Amino acid sequence: MVCLECGHHVRVDSDERIRQLIDANTWSPLDEHLRPLDPLEFRDQSL
Repeated sequence: MVCLECGHHVRVDSDERIRQLIDANTWSPLDEHLRPLDPLEFRDQSL
């Protein structure tokens, strides 16, 4: 997506990008139940 006035490229989320690239009703997500884990409990040092 590009602004017609200034030419700036607008950010696109993953759902919109998929709609742009894939024909309607031909794609289904895999492993939707997966979520990121942090088993080592990493923390930002600036906090």
